[in-house]
Amino acid sequence: NGFFVERDAADIASKLTRLRENPALRARLGCAARNDIEAWDWRHQASHYATMFRSALKPQDAID
Repeated sequence: NGFFVERDAADIASKLTRLRENPALRARLGCAARNDIEAWDWRHQASHYATMFRSALKPQDAID
């Protein structure tokens, strides 16, 4: 969903040039980033948090 870049202006410029010159690559990386971030959407994470909180709030004698 992206590039590794060095802390170097020439490397950053070369990656930006690649993106500017390749619309298909831009679209592919954009879709991949969107798919990765969707997993962290609250609609998906709420049930995980609820399970974690229920487990943390169990009385000590109820823990296996």
